[in-house]
Amino acid sequence: MELQQILSLTRKCIDKYNLIADNDVIAVSCSGGKDSLTLAVALKALKRFYPHHFDVKVVSIQVLKTSILTI
Repeated sequence: MELQQILSLTRKCIDKYNLIADNDVIAVSCSGGKDSLTLAVALKALKRFYPHHFDVKVVSIQVLKTSILTI
């Protein structure tokens, strides 16, 4: 599946369920697997043209260590 298809499906879901409003901060828990990485990349790409401004934080939790990355 190409990025354009992923963005289209992601946006349809976000719009259908009103998941993003202006100035939202979205946390994506990233395990390093394909699904969480794809969601993080899709949201970052969607920021460029989505009508509402939002930020994405990628969170990775490991035993005794928490990392938060703004993308």
